[in-house]
Amino acid sequence: DRHEVFLSGEPLKMSPTEYAFLLALARHAGKIVTQRQLLREVWGQQGDGQTHYLRVYANHLRKKLGDKLVIGNEPGIGYRLLDQRPR
Repeated sequence: DRHEVFLSGEPLKMSPTEYAFLLALARHAGKIVTQRQLLREVWGQQGDGQTHYLRVYANHLRKKLGDKLVIGNEPGIGYRLLDQRPR
């Protein structure tokens, strides 16, 4: 099974975890995905309570996505995928 992500026609190299994180956000684009939900979807039960995982991988993805897509953070609640920076 091969997973590929393209941004502006260019392929992005991603780890399986980065891909799973982005996919979880993309499934609910524009809506907040709670920390708990993200941890469960990406890491399963071993992710319970490991909110630092979210910070690390959100930052990895932000660097790779640049200004094209934005991963917004709602402190203490979760993350959301936006197609532009909030004004």
